[in-house]
Amino acid sequence: MKISLAEINSKVGDLKYNANLIKKHADIANKNGAEILVTPELSLCGYPPEDLLLEKEFIDRIKGDDEFARIWGDLGPIYGKQWRNWETEVFQEDEESKTVFHATQQIDQIKNLINELKTNPDSRRLMVSAWNVGELDQMTLPPCHYG
Repeated sequence: MKISLAEINSKVGDLKYNANLIKKHADIANKNGAEILVTPELSLCGYPPEDLLLEKEFIDRIKGDDEFARIWGDLGPIYGKQWRNWETEVFQEDEESKTVFHATQQIDQIKNLINELKTNPDSRRLMVSAWNVGELDQMTLPPCHYG
């Protein structure tokens, strides 16, 4: 199964333009054999993807103001961390000593999703989440979607 990632510079509020842009990328992906097209969050309504990261004033302040960079430069364990390295606690029992011990396990949701799409495409559990309640307080902004 091929998945295509599209970088779309949509226009805020221009649903028709944005839908046509997404359709254009879907057609290209389809011609290249992709079965799934992934677009940036809020592509249809046109949320500006450049956000603060392309604002010169923001970039200059991150580079030149250590205190500002400390507060705003690290977003915490946001999307990529949760998608590729979700940490969960597990309790395991040592067979020999019958001792129960605590461990941390990492889950790669994207790898698991791709595997499920290949082996069980009709599953109701084809889901990726970034809403990790245990780490919300470490995120600059909480995730705004799941699914």
